[in-house]
Amino acid sequence: MFKQISFFIIAVLSGILLLLFVQCSSNRPQQGFSEIPHAIWQKGQTVDFEFELTKPLEKGRILLAVRHATVIPYSDLPILYALTKPNSQPQAAKLNLKIKDAAGENLGSGMGDMWDLEQELEAPMQMPSGKYSLKIAHGLETDALLISEVGYIVEDLTEK
Repeated sequence: MFKQISFFIIAVLSGILLLLFVQCSSNRPQQGFSEIPHAIWQKGQTVDFEFELTKPLEKGRILLAVRHATVIPYSDLPILYALTKPNSQPQAAKLNLKIKDAAGENLGSGMGDMWDLEQELEAPMQMPSGKYSLKIAHGLETDALLISEVGYIVEDLTEK
């Protein structure tokens, strides 16, 4: 019981710090995060986002952001997603999210037993202004993962 409460408190504090960090990044005009209920991402559970770019990006990319517990036993996590760009049909794709390096060490930044990880979801591209939608699910056969948050970050890579 105490371990679950401390896990929850660490997750909430980490979320606040992550949001403050991301909000201060000027080359990240858009981001969104969704807290996973009870920090357990169920098989078949889709995390959905809708966002709007008010200005087009000459060169932008989309990152996947994941907050997970140290105890995840996998080094890779298959991510299934569908991105819908303005005035186009959804494009389904798969990403192999690297959670641990070859030595078994967690990638990303950690605090306590929580880790924050960002990985490129969509390669750099022109991003027109308009409405986007993004649907994300994990592709493991297991029923649940200890993941507390899933999100996206739009980065503006245009040289200024």
